[in-house]
Amino acid sequence: MIKLTMLIRRKPGMTREQFRDYYETRHIPLAEAHTPYLSGYKRNFIVDQFAGEDLFDCITEFWFDVEGDYAQMRGKLFPPDVMQMMADDEENFIDRSKSQLFLIEENVSPPENLLGNRAKAD
Repeated sequence: MIKLTMLIRRKPGMTREQFRDYYETRHIPLAEAHTPYLSGYKRNFIVDQFAGEDLFDCITEFWFDVEGDYAQMRGKLFPPDVMQMMADDEENFIDRSKSQLFLIEENVSPPENLLGNRAKAD
């Protein structure tokens, strides 16, 4: 599995509500319909920030259920025509100069190791 995380900043002049609406109603349908091998897509919208500078509006996670490493698979995951279509649409709501994309490795704690889950079992 290949998993990417993107920290996204909205385009200047957009409210968080406008950004979220465009992302969910216009951009997501494009990605879902045209991105081959996409097997998971989660958007985590920032609703409040408790410390530091207000840098991002959404933390997006998307993953692909494929074998191989990202460098080998990039062309299959993001064909040039799809990349161009997505990039063109992102210009409508994302400040790409202030957004960041990461290849990540996820480690998840087993539910039974978490104190909150153990308390429920008692």
